[in-house]
Amino acid sequence: MNRLPVKFQLLKQLNQDQAIQAIVESTGLGFDVFTLTQACADAGVPATITLPKSGTQFRNGSQYFNFGETQAIRSARRGSPYNEVEAVVSVEAQDVLWETSIDLRNSTLLFSTTVIRKIIDRLLDISDEQNELNALQQELDTERLLRRSLEAEIARFNEKPLDTRERASLERLIYVLAHEAKFRLIKPHADEEVIKEAAARLGVKIPTGKGTIAKYLEAAKCRAEADREP
Repeated sequence: MNRLPVKFQLLKQLNQDQAIQAIVESTGLGFDVFTLTQACADAGVPATITLPKSGTQFRNGSQYFNFGETQAIRSARRGSPYNEVEAVVSVEAQDVLWETSIDLRNSTLLFSTTVIRKIIDRLLDISDEQNELNALQQELDTERLLRRSLEAEIARFNEKPLDTRERASLERLIYVLAHEAKFRLIKPHADEEVIKEAAARLGVKIPTGKGTIAKYLEAAKCRAEADREP
């Protein structure tokens, strides 16, 4: 799926303003031209720039080099902390790596549309992965709270004698909490061990007698089944 904005999909190259606009519209993330230039260079498809005539002449010791005006950019950095349009770009030509200062208002950087699309895809994939992790963490937190509630309700059985109505209500509540905490209550004794382990991790005091919790879970299951009977 092409997640590049439609208005840019027919273009082979994007200038710096178009490239940044495409990323912002697609991902909602802010991007500066320096980060974008480095990302393209790291991807092996560097941005290109048409340099002013003075930027194509380079001296290395006693040698002078004259390069073509259009060059691939290997890296870019801000030229001054006080000037957002002044940049220093590194260009490699004739096996020589050299730097030159440019004014971004007068020199246009061109980016491959294919690379910009790949950058957008990668950023969105990272965002999706983070959203999945957040959803999983939320699910785990919810399950932990439900387990705590279940353990607390089970502990209440031993605090005081319950009348028939209170016991029925608590059994129904235990069943709901157990179900939401993903206990199927098919093997109450196995569920009991899981609850004891969770209680130990959380520092919650619950009945420790063997089979006590399983008995409460079984009673809750029977109560729910009885409620369903016509």
